[in-house]
Amino acid sequence: MISKELVTGLKLESNSPPDAICEPCLAGKMHSHPFPSSLNHNRSPLELVHSDLHGPLPVSTHSGYKYWITFIDDST
Repeated sequence: MISKELVTGLKLESNSPPDAICEPCLAGKMHSHPFPSSLNHNRSPLELVHSDLHGPLPVSTHSGYKYWITFIDDST
């Protein structure tokens, strides 16, 4: 960005070359195979609910929350 003059006022203090392996870049490009489809599905809502809880997050939201959760109903 600096060499193409896309930003102004940015100064780099390091003379070392950039890291050849960027861990966040690799993690963002990872692929995973989907779970195989199942022939068994629950027919009634809330008979089987999948959930995922994540946290604590390193930074709180504006409201002070540090966790998030999802719920997926298997029948719908």
